[in-house]
Amino acid sequence: MGSDAERRVWAAMPAGSRDALAALPSADLRTLLLGVARDRAEAVRPAQVLRRWNEDRFVRPSAADPRALSRVERRMLVRHLAFRRTSSVDRMALDGPR
Repeated sequence: MGSDAERRVWAAMPAGSRDALAALPSADLRTLLLGVARDRAEAVRPAQVLRRWNEDRFVRPSAADPRALSRVERRMLVRHLAFRRTSSVDRMALDGPR
């Protein structure tokens, strides 16, 4: 089932929650999770953000330069779009044998 932390969280959830979430289409699950994240973010006060920054090792500014990251993401998107525009025969040649 997973880690101790995962078991603890599932144990606190209503019966059937895991199956209900697992049965959702991926897009619906992402929509649900984004909504929960938005609701939680709206409830956080600035003082809580500062406290988390000091206490939580997962809440840190990124060391990555956002401009460099944006350039990489753009290159990846351009290549992805170019790949999608190629014919299926061209795609097989790019993917190689299966």
